[in-house]
Amino acid sequence: MHKKLYSPLLAFIWLSACQTVPVSPGASPSPTPSSNPTVSPSVVPSAVPSASPTQPIATPSPQISATPQTQSLRIITGIPESLRLDEPALILQGNLQAGDEKIEALNWEVLTPELGEIQNGQLILKQIGKITLRAYAPSQPSLEQHFSFEILPALRSLPTPTPSPTPMRFENKSGLLSDIVSAGNYVFTSDKTLDQVHVLDLRTGKFASHLFVMQDPDSLAVSKDGKWVYVASQASDRIYPISVENAQLHSPISAGGKVFDMVAGQDRLYISYVDKTQKIKIIQPSTSAPKGELPEEVPSHSLLCLPPDGKTIYVGIPNTDDARLYSVDISQEDKTEVLLDTLRELTEDEIYQRDYKNVKFDPVYGKNLREMKVSPDGKKLYLALSYPKYPSRIQVLDPVSLKITDHIDLGASPEGLDFSPDGKYLYVSHEHFDIHVFDSQTHAQRLRKPTYLWAERVTASADGKYVFGFMASNSVNSNRTLFKIMDVSEIP
Repeated sequence: MHKKLYSPLLAFIWLSACQTVPVSPGASPSPTPSSNPTVSPSVVPSAVPSASPTQPIATPSPQISATPQTQSLRIITGIPESLRLDEPALILQGNLQAGDEKIEALNWEVLTPELGEIQNGQLILKQIGKITLRAYAPSQPSLEQHFSFEILPALRSLPTPTPSPTPMRFENKSGLLSDIVSAGNYVFTSDKTLDQVHVLDLRTGKFASHLFVMQDPDSLAVSKDGKWVYVASQASDRIYPISVENAQLHSPISAGGKVFDMVAGQDRLYISYVDKTQKIKIIQPSTSAPKGELPEEVPSHSLLCLPPDGKTIYVGIPNTDDARLYSVDISQEDKTEVLLDTLRELTEDEIYQRDYKNVKFDPVYGKNLREMKVSPDGKKLYLALSYPKYPSRIQVLDPVSLKITDHIDLGASPEGLDFSPDGKYLYVSHEHFDIHVFDSQTHAQRLRKPTYLWAERVTASADGKYVFGFMASNSVNSNRTLFKIMDVSEIP
């Protein structure tokens, strides 16, 4: 085996190459010179020292928000210690605020309403006394302030304000209602459903009594002095007097037949009948004695109208092509006499055209007479016609000559009419679900009030304060309801 021998010089060189040069802490080792003199030696970046595992990491401090400002009431109006009645109105102002920021305007309230009221943000004083006001935030009513001050008498006298009256509420009644009148403190209405006359008290708004009348109570009439109301029972051929003073029913009297219509004078009843062969009769209700009858030529199945003087009676034929009228003198009951007959006689040519060419001629006044009324002063006669010659009108006649002197346009057929007790207003019910109020002198319309139901058979209350009538869903075999249609105070 051969052994290699190393020279001492080679061993020294090898040991020198293996030795490490110590580097002081924090110092970078010296770079080795590059063989290329144009290239700079690379710089090694120093390491980023890491956090010590025992040292906590710092967190950012939290931001501190601003403290919310307290909300409060700011009263702008200067509240005085006293104020006179005749001084200018106090303007009420104030805000809910948070610091300088306005959140909302305050609401104001008068806690002593008999002394004042607020209108459009102003305090209106009514009378002397100590008034108390309340200001509060609408969104936070618990935030409030109260203020009080004295209201002193005016330097000049002011009229004492009159409190507005509270509208009277009235009970209603429904059924097959036939007729309605008012006398004294009551409104009377006949009811075929219950065979009763309902008595409504104008003072309380409630029914005072329900009077039993045998078999179909129908037509009602009020005596001239307003002390009696008469109700006709169609099925029993009787008439029942009712005392207006105490709303009590009295013993019946014979009607002499089935009553179609009835009007009353002073201790007199004028009665027309369903039976067309009967004559219109005059009866004294206090004794039940017959007092006369109208001439045979006057049809019995007719509507009746008695003027205030009681010397003449008007008889109108309903439900015909001609609204034929008769004016009958009744000043002598044993010798009544027809004064006028309004039926127009056709010429020969008109008769020929009617009979052979089926030509229809307009009636003098109109068709289907519904009601007649004479004004309280006796100077005008009014006809409610369903289909007048000039559509939708009420004809106004001179009560002596029966000539047309005026008309009232309505817009649809009238159903009933009545006058206020003082004669100032004419009330007209209307098939277009409303009621008209006219000035009885000029016939100018003062009010047109919707009723929203079919309105008919209107009557003014005897005290002049209200207008009552029947309401129905239609005009054919429908139940009706007694309503207070309006307060007279509504008329402008």
